[in-house]
Amino acid sequence: MLQRIGLAYGMAAFLCVMLSRQVLAITAGFLLAGYWTVLHRAAEQIPTHWSLMLYGQVDLMLLGAGHLWMGKGIPFDPEGCWSTLPAVVSCYHRISDRQFDNGAQI
Repeated sequence: MLQRIGLAYGMAAFLCVMLSRQVLAITAGFLLAGYWTVLHRAAEQIPTHWSLMLYGQVDLMLLGAGHLWMGKGIPFDPEGCWSTLPAVVSCYHRISDRQFDNGAQI
C-alpha cells in the first residue's frame, strides 16, 4: 500500500513539474477514461473470478506470484498495480488543490 502511494505521488509530482495545468487536466481525464474503458472491456471478455480479472493478471505479470498476497491460496494484491492510475489522478488533484489554496501556480 505505501509503495503505491509513493508511486502515485511520484508520478503526479513528475507530471505537475513537466506539464502545464491545462495539459494536466486533459491527461487526468484520459487516464481515468482509459482506466475505466479497459476495465469495462476486459470485464466483458474475462470470467468474473477476481483472480482472472485484468487487474489480477497485470499484478501477476508485473510482480510475480511470489510478491503477491496469498489469500485463500491464490496470489493477488487487494490494491493492485492497475489501480495506481486513478491514484495518480487523485494525488494530482490533491497537489493542485494545495497549490490553489496557497495561491501558487503549477
